[in-house]
Amino acid sequence: SILDSSRRIGLWRIIVVRNIPYADSRRNGKIPKLLLHRIFPNIRYSIWIDGKLELVADPYLILERPVKHGHSSD
Repeated sequence: SILDSSRRIGLWRIIVVRNIPYADSRRNGKIPKLLLHRIFPNIRYSIWIDGKLELVADPYLILERPVKHGHSSD
């Protein structure tokens, strides 16, 4: 597995969510999508990638673009 003992893949830290409330995976998938700010209140940015999509650009470049153009919420 490419996931090492520190639960990282490259620069990305993997967080395993346990005790999910629903038996239906579609419902459980909506929790991080809609309530990420409650699960991780200290994060500044997040990128939601649907299971049907593939990220083809560097995520840092995706986050950097709105900040450079003055569209940051900070």
